[in-house]
Amino acid sequence: MLRLSQNLSMQQRMAPQLIQSLQLLQMSTLELELEIKQQMEINPLLEETLDAVEDGEEQQTEEEALTDSLEEEAEEPQENRITTMPPLVEQLYEQLTLSDLSGADVEIAEFIIGNIDDRGYLTCSAAEVAEALGISSQDVERNLRVIQGFDPPGVGARDLQECLTIQLTQRDEPGRDAAIRVIRYHWDDLTKRRFSRITTGLAITNDDLKTAVELIEKLQPNPGITSTSDYSGLLTLDTEISHVIPDLIVEKAGEDWIVSLTDGTLPSVRVNSDYAKLLRDGDRGKDEIKPYVSKKLGAARWLINAINPRPATM
Repeated sequence: MLRLSQNLSMQQRMAPQLIQSLQLLQMSTLELELEIKQQMEINPLLEETLDAVEDGEEQQTEEEALTDSLEEEAEEPQENRITTMPPLVEQLYEQLTLSDLSGADVEIAEFIIGNIDDRGYLTCSAAEVAEALGISSQDVERNLRVIQGFDPPGVGARDLQECLTIQLTQRDEPGRDAAIRVIRYHWDDLTKRRFSRITTGLAITNDDLKTAVELIEKLQPNPGITSTSDYSGLLTLDTEISHVIPDLIVEKAGEDWIVSLTDGTLPSVRVNSDYAKLLRDGDRGKDEIKPYVSKKLGAARWLINAINPRPATM
């Protein structure tokens, strides 16, 4: 005999952000350092600060300014605002006039350039550009490839892997082909320094891998940044591939044991103050950028809040 019944029960589930926080806690210092740097590369609202201790009130003011910029409507008329073209965009427009593109392709290329940020990355997908202009994605990709051949090398990429690959294809140096294969097929292994997986997967020697990674170290993860002082290298290959950096150091001092963290090299991050000023003083009437900025602001706040308690927790 079949019976139907209802039962009440309580289940405890972990929120996605809590799961991500625990994942950060489980990372080694090196893995967390790479994760923070990668997040800074993809999130323009995150910036590194040299101060070990942030001024909480100042940081809160900057975040409030960002939030206010997203929620408030611009009161000043558009015609009264003064805008300047970013140097990188101006440089790309100049190269466009010297290219072989003509007719409708020029308009497509101009639209693409207008959506490249100051780091040199395209901030929208080919499908989004195609939808906005009423053209095919193939036409977008064709014109995007032309722009990706402009200076600085790597400009117009949609993510870091594509950016580095573009730069490598424009180089003729030993280890180039291996470096491209490492980035395309073993990116996660590279960022986590799982070098043995790379050599096994690509059937290359340690020397081949070292040459490839040394070449990758020369590349610029943010091609729009022209100052060499803003770039200190993407990765470093240790001479001892099995080298391990401890997360904690325990030392005996007299009768006591002293436990210290080794995460002093971790980048100290905060919400980008320049971005806050840009939104506060710039064109706040463009509603289309608000969802993007709001999403990035939430991601930046979450990362900062997830990292800060780590020393005390450990």
